[in-house]
Amino acid sequence: MELKVVTFNIRIQSASDFTARVDRISKRVNDSSADIICFQELSTSMQKLLAEKTPDYVFVGGGRDATRLGEGTPIAYRRDRFVLQEFRTRWLSDKPTVPNSCFECDQGHPRI
Repeated sequence: MELKVVTFNIRIQSASDFTARVDRISKRVNDSSADIICFQELSTSMQKLLAEKTPDYVFVGGGRDATRLGEGTPIAYRRDRFVLQEFRTRWLSDKPTVPNSCFECDQGHPRI
């Protein structure tokens, strides 16, 4: 079985910037016919809007802050090819299961 995986660095949202780009981005996503798509710099609100425009995909993952909102690295997968069995988010820190945690040298900049 062949598996097509792509990645998109969406670029963090500013004022009306994403709403001006979402149609082009969703067209690229849909035209890619990817099985799995990894996103970078996608905020919760951007993810919701993009998910509405890419109905063949299921999005998993949230933001990297303590509330799981904000900018993150969600993954989308084709709903006709996969069934989610389990999903976990890990933080790059000494406490990888604690939301918003980070290494001491990265204070204020949690990574997932």
